[in-house]
Amino acid sequence: FILAYMMKSQQITLEQAIKDMRTKWDATWPNDTFVEQLLEYEKELGLAKVTEMKVSNKKGIGFYIRAASSFLKGIEAQEASNGKGAVEAKAPVDELKISGLGEAINVAVAAAARIEADNLGTIVKIETQYPEMASGRGCAQIGIIMSRIK
Repeated sequence: FILAYMMKSQQITLEQAIKDMRTKWDATWPNDTFVEQLLEYEKELGLAKVTEMKVSNKKGIGFYIRAASSFLKGIEAQEASNGKGAVEAKAPVDELKISGLGEAINVAVAAAARIEADNLGTIVKIETQYPEMASGRGCAQIGIIMSRIK
């Protein structure tokens, strides 16, 4: 329970709370079930690391759908062949934020809708903003947070 208190009061991730706790007491090893609960709590507190994929109009929507799919499904390792370098395996991410600015908002929405339609992820939150740009004018922005379907 001390770890949960540290996470909330200091606004730190579970990983950081464990590191801090181990500096004072090196026998800190929470069991797997408690770690799962603390990771959920970390999400509730808004401290969990979310991978962000920024989209633009420079590439087609198919590119971003494939990229989001790779983030949520993970990538298997591939050996070098036919002049292509080896690809390192990457684990799937639990949460993915797809963001778009201005005219790229449609690309972000289309990619998120397709990922949900393909049952790879669920839209859990949509954030909109109107940040001021360097020119002094504002520009519409969207952030769509998706949770991986396990």
